[in-house]
Amino acid sequence: MSCVELLSVALTLASQLVVELVSSDHQDPAVVACLVQWGALVCSCCGEDQPVEVKLIVAKVLVTCSSSLMTNPHLPLGFPATVSLWRSLFTLLQDEDQDVRDSASDFTSRVPAHLLSKDVPGVSMCPPAALDLGVELLCGTFELWGQLGAGFLALTQWLMGEEDGNDEEEEEEADPASCLDEEDFLFEKGELNLWAEPLQWVKLLHRHLCSLIVKLEQNKGTGTVDSDQVHQIQTQARAKVLISQQALNRLPALPQFSCTREHARLTLRHHRAELVLDVLDRFKLTSTFF
Repeated sequence: MSCVELLSVALTLASQLVVELVSSDHQDPAVVACLVQWGALVCSCCGEDQPVEVKLIVAKVLVTCSSSLMTNPHLPLGFPATVSLWRSLFTLLQDEDQDVRDSASDFTSRVPAHLLSKDVPGVSMCPPAALDLGVELLCGTFELWGQLGAGFLALTQWLMGEEDGNDEEEEEEADPASCLDEEDFLFEKGELNLWAEPLQWVKLLHRHLCSLIVKLEQNKGTGTVDSDQVHQIQTQARAKVLISQQALNRLPALPQFSCTREHARLTLRHHRAELVLDVLDRFKLTSTFF
């Protein structure tokens, strides 16, 4: 049996055990810790570097656990781990492999009926529709959990992007020479995905965040927003706007043709940060904390 097959079997069995533990209402701290570790394992198996076979198993696991864990009003995994599972599901819904996307989209058939709008059928959908519905459901569960404030911050961080802390240094050191020799790029779907499809995800997040701000205003008792975190995110976004614009200015003429890859990467990062600032400005206009 290969390593991939062993991992797939282990994930499946562990997930079945997790569902049973949650159903039996275990409150033992050691059990809760194991549940969180399981969640971290699942999330680690959704990256682009993982084999398709592994991501298909994870998609099946998330679909199976969507009603018992991801929409559970009691948050058995805790807020951060549960939100991470949702993020993993959304990552799979945007995977380059069609089978992975289709498998992940089956979660819509497992959503509890009371969480769905009357005009939304509880059936499988195409991945883009499932992604939109998933973010809408997550925003609804934020309210169910009394975590609108924490949810707003989590989605704002997603909108900013999950790059590592060396990105600013990378942008400052952007080399125009790296724009050369990109003949193969024009025919690589994976690289084109850097701009077109992530842009749709960014726009979707921005739209749902704007709706979430309205909910925050209407339901002020369901979770406050940490003002220090808002200021921190705003500072980061302003820095990203400045740094990415400076990097874009250093690119050669007509960068969208001569530096397609680098131009797309920097433009997306700049757009993300600008939308974050827009969201925070909208939030401040409706908040009594600023």
